[in-house]
Amino acid sequence: MTIGSYDGLHLGHQKILDQVISRAKSRGGEALVLTFEPHPAQVFSPESKIPLITPYRKKMMLLEQLGVDVTINLPFTKDVYTMSAKEFVEEIVVKKIGPRAVIVGFNFTFGKGRKGNVEDLERLGKIYGIEVHVTPPFRLDNKVVSSTRIRALIMQGNIREANRMLGRHFFILAKVIHGHARGRKLGYPTANLERAEDLYPKAGVYAAYVTVDNETYRGAVNIGTKPTFGDEDFSIETFVFDYKGNLYGKELTVSFVDRLRDEQRFPSPEALVQQMEKDIERSKEILTES
Repeated sequence: MTIGSYDGLHLGHQKILDQVISRAKSRGGEALVLTFEPHPAQVFSPESKIPLITPYRKKMMLLEQLGVDVTINLPFTKDVYTMSAKEFVEEIVVKKIGPRAVIVGFNFTFGKGRKGNVEDLERLGKIYGIEVHVTPPFRLDNKVVSSTRIRALIMQGNIREANRMLGRHFFILAKVIHGHARGRKLGYPTANLERAEDLYPKAGVYAAYVTVDNETYRGAVNIGTKPTFGDEDFSIETFVFDYKGNLYGKELTVSFVDRLRDEQRFPSPEALVQQMEKDIERSKEILTES
């Protein structure tokens, strides 16, 4: 098993999970992840409103796709976060689960005040007969891959670099809702997406893959306030290339590939349409290359 918040499930996390899965298979056992809901940061620092890369539902989807057999979501209540490191291992890890081996990252902390570290886990593992393996940091271009860095890159609009560290495309799940229908009038009917997550890329236009009803299409996404029309409300609008049908009420998976440009105000709807045509062509080029 492994233990952690695992927000992002990036390449570093995947390295740990690969070890958990391979060791479980070699012993004819199960690969288990013990994670927390809500994320500890949302309990201890609610005022900071740290946006999650992979909120609960996305994290469960990805863990299944990565080959994890069992996921335990431990409610992060006062009873849990006030346990000492020794109590956590005794009461949760040993008595509730009883793993043969625990694999964690180099910076793993646990117990009240996060005072327990990997050395404490190794010491407790010897007491309770549990193998403990510590995975070193995962680096790209000699920089440690972390959820904090990836979150910052997404918020800066640097999707391509964030995707490198994630080992996949950053994606959102969103239902199509009614908007102003301006795109339809301009000849480019866009799907207006419900704002259902906390983390979105920086305002601008992006090339993206859009999955609907298990079919994946190419598309372009505008995130922002539509300044050409004087709107102030944040919106996510997606133009799905070659899709025929009604998207209202459907849930889309929007996987961001690259950022095309900043959002900008155009002198007229006609000028906007000309730019949209360029954005669509550029998106097609990027998505053909990726």
